[in-house]
Amino acid sequence: MDFCILSQSNLISPYKGTYSVTAFVLFSALFLASCTSAPKKSVVTVPAIESNIIDPKVDMTINAEETIALASDQNPTEAKKFLIKATQLYLEQEYNSKALWLADKLLSLEVSEQERYDLSLIKAQALQNLGYSELALESLTNIEETYPQLYLTELFYQTSVTVYLSLDKEILALNANLYADELNFKNYNIADLTDITELTDDERTLLLEKITQFWQQIERLPSWKLNSLKSYNAPQVNGWVALLSKIKTDPPASLELHNNLIQWSAKYPNHPAILIIPTLEQSREVVPSQPRLPTLIDKEQTSSKMVEKTPTKSTTIINHAANNNKNDFTNDVNDTSKVENAFEANQQLLADTSNPLVPTTSNKFNNIAVLLPLSGSQSVAGNTILQGILTAYHNNSSKKLHFYDTSSLDWAMLNERFIKDEIDFTIGPILKSNVQKLQLLTGNDLPGLLLNVPSKEKLKTNQYAFSMLPEEEAKQSAWVLSEQEYVNPIVLSHDDTVSRRIAKAFSKMWTKRTGIAVKIHYFSQGKAMQDSLQKGFDVNASENRIKQIERLNSSPVKSEKRNRRDVDMIYLVGTTAQTKLVKPFIDVNTSRFSKQIPVFASSRSHDGDDDNSTNNDLNGLVFTEAPLLLPAKQQDKKLSALNKQLYPNRNGRLSRLYAMGFDSYNLIDLISSMVDAPYLRYDGQTGTLRLNDNVLSRTLLWGQYQRNGVAAINPN
Repeated sequence: MDFCILSQSNLISPYKGTYSVTAFVLFSALFLASCTSAPKKSVVTVPAIESNIIDPKVDMTINAEETIALASDQNPTEAKKFLIKATQLYLEQEYNSKALWLADKLLSLEVSEQERYDLSLIKAQALQNLGYSELALESLTNIEETYPQLYLTELFYQTSVTVYLSLDKEILALNANLYADELNFKNYNIADLTDITELTDDERTLLLEKITQFWQQIERLPSWKLNSLKSYNAPQVNGWVALLSKIKTDPPASLELHNNLIQWSAKYPNHPAILIIPTLEQSREVVPSQPRLPTLIDKEQTSSKMVEKTPTKSTTIINHAANNNKNDFTNDVNDTSKVENAFEANQQLLADTSNPLVPTTSNKFNNIAVLLPLSGSQSVAGNTILQGILTAYHNNSSKKLHFYDTSSLDWAMLNERFIKDEIDFTIGPILKSNVQKLQLLTGNDLPGLLLNVPSKEKLKTNQYAFSMLPEEEAKQSAWVLSEQEYVNPIVLSHDDTVSRRIAKAFSKMWTKRTGIAVKIHYFSQGKAMQDSLQKGFDVNASENRIKQIERLNSSPVKSEKRNRRDVDMIYLVGTTAQTKLVKPFIDVNTSRFSKQIPVFASSRSHDGDDDNSTNNDLNGLVFTEAPLLLPAKQQDKKLSALNKQLYPNRNGRLSRLYAMGFDSYNLIDLISSMVDAPYLRYDGQTGTLRLNDNVLSRTLLWGQYQRNGVAAINPN
């Protein structure tokens, strides 16, 4: 990083306009020449600005110092143009401190609105390159608020993308990306995407790369983040969200995927994503050998070859899709030739750019090892998961299950048992200690679904982990609720290990999303709980003020205690029993002079008992929950009824484990496709599952205690 003194007090000239430019040029030349160079601080460089106001007289080949020297021979108007060009050149030469200093000083002179915009953008880029992302964001925000929409250029949005990513603001970066891509597409001067063949090979390649990169970023997003992106209403966002929604459950190379892509293309014939349809549609399905231990690989099976499945494309199919889905379309799709032309253009695009198709795998496993604690202290959890697996097996008995009790398992002999039973896929274990034992098992290269996230060893390439960590639930809640108008939440958490983890995860995510620190108030049973909660609501302070007034008046005062007025939301962490104690206290200690504070909670507050007669104290409470325990569209009604019928006294925690077993079995043949097709989602009974870095994470539903029982709701 080049080094200069960047104090705002440097050279703030008292002169303006004509009288200050000559002196400014001379001082700039001397000052900037005195700046020394040092190692660069930043690892991210934003694109250099392309000014709209550089005069043709300015030589584009000379460096910044030479440009400043030439400025001294110009009249004030021309000199400013040379200096602005020098600022740009410093940025391009990666002398970011010099670019920042000169841009800042030029902004103190009389410059046009366009010049001020260009210099402000250079300043933001230099700050970002120097590693001052927060200051860069301030500069960009000032540009957006100060200048007309006309000046929000592609470069402005590209710079915003870089700054937001460095600040870990993923959704804002994607939103800015959509605006940048929209402006970039207009540069190609084509009427619509059916004219894509009019572009040069380089232009087509670059355009396809941009669109593919954006798809790869959003196809992994959980639904609550996708909803957040959609809420900003950027160009083309509806089409992207619709594409993900349309194909999220369609495996690669399937007829369902083909038909849904046809339908989406008919509805959005001029959407940029139409260029990646061939890549999605022509996925290759690999039918490999059944994975075994290395010593037992069948040579004949390993010679399996990739079988390419290319669905037939015809006008008949397109017409059929359009005619049967008229209610889904908002665009005029009567002329299917436009859609077909786009498909033809896309095929040609892929051929011209030699774009490689990503192979996708679809494994069929036959012999499944289920590793669970079926005896001992954890047997209740193990057997509950086992019951869920067997329920799913009853619906699809095409596989052979082999059960291994991890409580009495001889781990040293496990490989031999796998060989004997011809195991090609494993489910479990669930305890972290046993997960580690399986990972360290020498010679075991079997694919499998672990029912816990490893704490030490990394996941192998063909190993996947099913995450039901309560912290992830809290992060989802914090994300969704921070998108609403709440600004001053507090967290009330029972003082135990699990609750503390949940509370801290919520607080950390809220702060990350909003920059606002969230206070956590821990409570325990008995009077300590009342004292802690009164402190959190500042009820004690109100009570003390009342007593002070009574002392001053020497007589009782008619009064009512009031809670603090700045709290606009509460996130409550505790079991159902603990929540039933706290929720009424919150209601009682909320003053009738203030608005009722909404209370949200984790699934720990819901034990699956939806009997309204026992849950009156929880009325109004909103919580996150797995579909199995919530009367929602995604709930498997037969499975839920069976769970209640066979196990009427089963609590919420065990019901979720039962759902985990059910989902695990159904994921066996799907999970390998989810690796190569990150857009895939599984609408399970534990939640909507997606795979990210070989870890399955959940999107939960939202429920609310109401007077007539529990109902599924949309918290937005």
